[in-house]
Amino acid sequence: MRLDDLRSAIVVALPLESRRVATDVLHGVVPTALVGERDGMLAVLAASPDPIGTAREVWTAVRGALQVPTLVVAGPLARSAETLGRCYDVARRCVELLQKLDTADTAVDARAYEPYLAMFGGGSQDPSGFIESTIGPVLQWDSERGTELFTTLCAFTDAGGSPTPTARAMRVHINTVSQRLDRISALLGSDWRDPEPLFRISVAARLHALAGHD
Repeated sequence: MRLDDLRSAIVVALPLESRRVATDVLHGVVPTALVGERDGMLAVLAASPDPIGTAREVWTAVRGALQVPTLVVAGPLARSAETLGRCYDVARRCVELLQKLDTADTAVDARAYEPYLAMFGGGSQDPSGFIESTIGPVLQWDSERGTELFTTLCAFTDAGGSPTPTARAMRVHINTVSQRLDRISALLGSDWRDPEPLFRISVAARLHALAGHD
């Protein structure tokens, strides 16, 4: 193995007691890779031109062998050996973000989470406070009453802030959507549909959905 050939930086997060066995499994899946423990995770540096493809192979093998939740994140493809460290750092920060969102059993491409990493990928920042301060009243209303304001909010932002496509996507009457939007206005303030607050609300809703909530 030539160190200059290493192009894929992959981070594997799993319980401490499983890391030794996982390391043995990893040597079988990517025999030409360097595997070691760093930052409380397993770092895999592989001579592969396809980080996410390798990450999925790693997840399948480790998850199948250990039967424990395993989070595998592929950093962006390193263009040279000198940039491999930065690619690993992106993957590590993505792991930390996803762990804060209680995402612990999947294989993902860190590039798909770059917008969130830019806001909350600094290590100490926890997005839960942002979510609570932005859409907390909506989540509490649903929790206490069993309503679907959050689902409606997600559909509304996905529809570009238009009630009619929202109703179509949810397969409900437009009046139902209008009533729910009025309730959201009462909870979040009358200006929540303005471009800047709606952007923040959209990000908070997606982060909350990433955590497996609906």
